[in-house]
Amino acid sequence: MQHDPNAPWGADNPLPPRRSGLELIWEGKYDACGRRRGPSLPPFPVTLRRREVVDPPPDAPARPMSGVFRNRLIRGDNKLAMAALLPEFRGRVNLVYIDPPFAAGADFRADVALGEDPAIIRKARSAPEAIAYRDAWGTGADSYPQMMYERLVLIRELLSPDGSLYIHCDWRANAMLRLICDEIFGVECFQREIIWRIGWVSGYKAAAANWIRNHDTLLFYTRDPTRFTFNKEYLPYPPGYRRRDGSPPRGPGYPLEDTWNCSEMDRLDSIQIKSFSREKVGYETQKNEALLRRIIRASSNEGDLVADFFCGSGTTLAVAEELGRRWIGCDIGRHALHIARKRLIDRQRSLTAKGSPCQPFDTFDLEDAERRWWFSHRLSASEEGYRHTLLEHLGATPLASFPMQGESGEENPLPGSGVLHGQRGEEMVHIAPPGTRFSRADLEQALAAARGRGARRVVCLAWEFEPDLARRAERDG
Repeated sequence: MQHDPNAPWGADNPLPPRRSGLELIWEGKYDACGRRRGPSLPPFPVTLRRREVVDPPPDAPARPMSGVFRNRLIRGDNKLAMAALLPEFRGRVNLVYIDPPFAAGADFRADVALGEDPAIIRKARSAPEAIAYRDAWGTGADSYPQMMYERLVLIRELLSPDGSLYIHCDWRANAMLRLICDEIFGVECFQREIIWRIGWVSGYKAAAANWIRNHDTLLFYTRDPTRFTFNKEYLPYPPGYRRRDGSPPRGPGYPLEDTWNCSEMDRLDSIQIKSFSREKVGYETQKNEALLRRIIRASSNEGDLVADFFCGSGTTLAVAEELGRRWIGCDIGRHALHIARKRLIDRQRSLTAKGSPCQPFDTFDLEDAERRWWFSHRLSASEEGYRHTLLEHLGATPLASFPMQGESGEENPLPGSGVLHGQRGEEMVHIAPPGTRFSRADLEQALAAARGRGARRVVCLAWEFEPDLARRAERDG
């Protein structure tokens, strides 16, 4: 019986047999007709907006590539960023390293006291972004496969014919990611599963009544099963080493295996167990520069293009800069990009001080593509739905459910009900319209409305805030 792809599948319209006998299935993988879903992307073109130009110090030696390529640091959803990069970089990225999170989530809030006034503005700097982030990336194992599938499909499109991909993961995701990558790249393009021993563990990690968990996994795939860059690495022979017959050793050393940091000759402990490492920049999931140095040297050459679409604190980018590679980095977190930007500027300065060349880079964002896509796709362009979603995320109740009784028993409108949209305990909630910037005037209006309700706190949610708003508000009282 022939399958009709335009009709719902069932007993009278069975799906064709799978090409592989093994497949990972998850909610959302197929549509109602049994067709495989591709990456969900906006119906409008996604473009990158340059926000800042960061040139090396004037006395920095230049690399030949500097005149034709500027490295890119992008803030935003990496799926949309990769879609924006495809027209220019399809088939041009030589190496991708990613260290994706397993459980996506973030807390974007900070308390800011305003002078002597008991009212406090709790500025949820990008709470709407947190919701969009949750919807785009999911919140656990059920949504994780689809989130990663979409991004890995785009990564494959960006990889050059001889390109390589390294996925850094752990026990929670490695089996799942292996099956997804086998489906996207082909089983024949799987090269190695690298075991990276984290190092000596102690404290509560060593107290488990079980085998002590002490490694991460690197999944190594290539775009082509036989055509890919690989520069073999070696561990040097110890001083005085001789072969069994007493003759001097041949070759540069012991070739590196797919188990790392498992001998005294191969010391590659995780930065997270090094209490006083000078590399640390205050980012929780930061990886060692030595780890990335090993990967980048092995799977790329000088002048190649290296990308990290979950770049975090920028370790991949900093090492790529040091090794003379071009680079593209992306992360959705403002805090991560702030750290990465500073780190890359510091790397430019340190290379210049050594007389080594470095490259310029520019910072980009996705303009309003993320909010437009989320607002239209997730909320059907409904401002009421937008507010409802944010209030639900915050655990607040819409103000409409808190009527005030007048002296004669009739219901009166709430003071500030046109400005305040919800209540959570003693806190009031203001939600700025989507696509607007929250200003000092908006802040004063929200404060006045909250004081009219006798509230001591007001939570203000917005996509974007006026620069230094909290600092200026605190200074001015």
